Formats: sequence, structure tokens, C-alpha cells
Amino acid sequence: SSAFLYIGYGSLSTYCPESVYSAMNLTSCGLAIVIEGAASEAAMRRQSRIETLLPDRTIATRSPWLQAAILSVRGTMSIVLQTMSGTASATSQVAKAIVDSVSSGTPAVEAVTSMRFEALGFSEGEKSGGSDSEMNFT
Repeated sequence: SSAFLYIGYGSLSTYCPESVYSAMNLTSCGLAIVIEGAASEAAMRRQSRIETLLPDRTIATRSPWLQAAILSVRGTMSIVLQTMSGTASATSQVAKAIVDSVSSGTPAVEAVTSMRFEALGFSEGEKSGGSDSEMNFT
């Protein structure tokens, strides 16, 4: 089994048009991790300016749910989407932890649930009461 990993400032579609990943054979892909908005605030502002110049049709395809649907239809077994922006360091740490955990046999959903709290610095006891508003993964 293999994995598909995207970590970038902007949408997956910014750097890899949907026409490319919708044609990929991902039947052996056990896990896809798509992390968008991994940047500093200055980089996010710069990326936002760039993306305002894009055609409406391109912007419409930027939905993470559409991207997940395409990856799923192409054969990916599990898909992890980041639903809020985070720093490049934090998102890289979470992605590495998820990949390491899944590689050791942990189911993807369990790895994501566990890693998002650990990356934010919560201990086991704080998971239920802590806020994960800085970074959400689904």
C-alpha cells in the first residue's frame, strides 16, 4: 500500500490541477493526506492575492470535499483533510505523526484523532476538555 501526501500554502488544485489527480490510479493508495494552508500569515496573505486572480471555474474546484471525492473515486482507501490553516511546522509534525502511526498498523481514523491533540500539546487527560480550534482534521 502507498500514500499520497500534499502539504502546501494553497489548495491542492493550485499546484496539481484536478485533471491530473482525477486521472491517477490510486487503487493501491491506502492513505491520502491533504494539508492546505500550511504557512505563515504573510505567506497566506500572498497566496490569497494570487488566488483572487484565478478564474471562477478554478476557484469552484478548490473545495476540499470535492478533492476528497475525486481521490476516493480514484481508489484511495482513507483520506485526511485539514479543515483549518496551521503553521507549516505544526502541520508537518501532524502529517509525519499520522504517517508513522499508520505505517505501524494504527487505523487512519485512530491516528488522526490521536495526533491532532498531541501536535497541539495536549496530554491524554486534556483531550476531552481541550480546544482543538487551532487545527482541525477530518
